Amino acid sequence: LFHQDIKADFQGAKGSKQVDSHKVCQIEFRIRSTCEDRTALVEAGYAPEMAYFECCHEMKLIVDLIYEGGIATMDYSISNNAEYGQYYTGPKVVNEESRKAMRECLRQIQNGEYAKSFLAECQLGYPQLRSERRLTAEHPLEVTGQKLRQMMPFITANRLVDKSKN
Repeated sequence: LFHQDIKADFQGAKGSKQVDSHKVCQIEFRIRSTCEDRTALVEAGYAPEMAYFECCHEMKLIVDLIYEGGIATMDYSISNNAEYGQYYTGPKVVNEESRKAMRECLRQIQNGEYAKSFLAECQLGYPQLRSERRLTAEHPLEVTGQKLRQMMPFITANRLVDKSKN
């Protein structure tokens, strides 16, 4: 059981939750479709600030609702339009192709391929990791979010991460 817990935790943390939430926010920010007209928010001229709130702040709300009472509670709490949207668009995003990719990631974790790749990255001084961090910091979603968070003192007052300490 311990071995399974380690692999499951590793897959969850390295293979899906962070990857999915990080990339989904960035993709949504640029091309999020609305149920009413299927236009992309930022590409269609919507303010980046509106797209940021739609993509990031709503994600926290959804996660908090699921944490509090499960997916059924989240469904109960959101609008009928939002709930219908998850059934209408969800299978187009999370489908057999994405499940196949997740199974491949798990296979690479289980057979040690991921660990070998990570150790090689470490030995080279983390070039890909540093590059990805830079690209993330420069992404319009992150730039917009940083500006907006500076106007929300309640967020900085309850900061979970203090970069000055690590």
